Amino acid sequence: MSSSPSYGDIRNCLRILLLCGGWYSVSSANGVIGKWILSEFPHPMSLTMVQLLSITLYSRPLMVLLNVRSFSVTWKYYLKLIVPLAFAKFLFSVMSHISIWKVPVSYAHTVKATMPFFTVIIARILFGEKHGWKVYFSLLPIIGGVAIATLTEASFHPLGLICALVATAGFSLINIYSKQVLKESGVHQLRLVLNPITSTNLGGMLFAIFGVFFYNKAKYDENRAKETLPTRGSGHPSIRPLSHSLWQVYDSDVNQLKSRSHKFISNGYQPL
Repeated sequence: MSSSPSYGDIRNCLRILLLCGGWYSVSSANGVIGKWILSEFPHPMSLTMVQLLSITLYSRPLMVLLNVRSFSVTWKYYLKLIVPLAFAKFLFSVMSHISIWKVPVSYAHTVKATMPFFTVIIARILFGEKHGWKVYFSLLPIIGGVAIATLTEASFHPLGLICALVATAGFSLINIYSKQVLKESGVHQLRLVLNPITSTNLGGMLFAIFGVFFYNKAKYDENRAKETLPTRGSGHPSIRPLSHSLWQVYDSDVNQLKSRSHKFISNGYQPL
């Protein structure tokens, strides 16, 4: 007879379900909010910088709240493991934001369903992991579903598809790399999202972000100023702005109506 699951097994199962559900909910909300922000502020790199900086700032109080053990990081470890992970996270986050900027969020998340495909391929190339035919066969419906969604997508954009695929493959690589780092170093998983920074580093990042925002604001104001300029002709001095021309047409129509009214009155017709 098979033994019934213990309390610890049930607890771990519920914990995994909650983590997966929370991850899916946060990912969906991130896509919707990111799409809304990019529709008003089309600068995916700036959005990525703010997002990653907020992760760094919010992670420290979260780790204090969860009582995560401290971990000393050497510069060799930092340069070998953390820096490549941070650079890849930044690069593929930019790609992800470009994808939801160019295509609908639902389609971008459909393309992200190819992550198991990239995970299997990358693990096979880097670590030589082999799987049974059932695993490879199960990838066919994923590829077929994404292909059908691509062919039937009304708001399809090639750049959005390419960035979504690159971001998905990149995040698959990050997941494999992070798992390897956790296995070799024994560091807590939350430590990977909190890079050791000094006050000078933090000030430099904030200064750079403010500079990017000021640049984007200046470009935005400049474009708005160009859009609000009166429309002129090809440069001929006799052609006036469109608003002035419309006012002349309106004034001419009013004068014609007045003259016709005077003619009717002179002919014996009285206005109502």
